Amino acid sequence: MKRLILDTQALLWWLTDNEKLGPNTRALISNGNNRVFISPVTVWELLLKKQQGHIKGLPEMHQLIEEEGFEELAIDAYHIQFAAGYKFSRNAPFRSVLMAQTQTEGATLITTDHKFAQLGIRTWDARR
Repeated sequence: MKRLILDTQALLWWLTDNEKLGPNTRALISNGNNRVFISPVTVWELLLKKQQGHIKGLPEMHQLIEEEGFEELAIDAYHIQFAAGYKFSRNAPFRSVLMAQTQTEGATLITTDHKFAQLGIRTWDARR
């Protein structure tokens, strides 16, 4: 069993059935033996993108997470304390929290952002 966290791009591609989400990634997310988590910062970033007009027609996120069989990964004080330790945490709060959650939860972050891996975070390229 793998513990996976979807970043904003990966979740958006999953929700829109975008062909950019690779077949291996789809299989990984669909595998019922794996636990797939969604962070509140991912939901927040999606909603901000919707407010800015970059995304149209998002459904109710809480309901959608449940329908997809994903799990919400709460942000706790430990995550925030861990995230605050990153040098760029003030300028990139979404990234910092996802990094902290991925590391502290022993998970793999499904993402297209190669910067996470460069910072030592366990990642899976969503395009695979």
